[in-house]
Amino acid sequence: MPNIDKLLKQNDAGFKRYTGIHKATFHEMLDTMQQHEAQKTKSGRPSALSLEEQILLALTYWR
Repeated sequence: MPNIDKLLKQNDAGFKRYTGIHKATFHEMLDTMQQHEAQKTKSGRPSALSLEEQILLALTYWR
């Protein structure tokens, strides 16, 4: 997976080519997941990946 900062700095066409979705959709997904994570009760081992990385990893897998 390329550097997340480089991927987020790409134009919308490059981002869509890599992930399959527009940047605006990605940011909506990220906001929704952040709200969901805030409501969760923390139990278990914390993830080593950030939410952005988790979403991008899933998107590239599905792509």
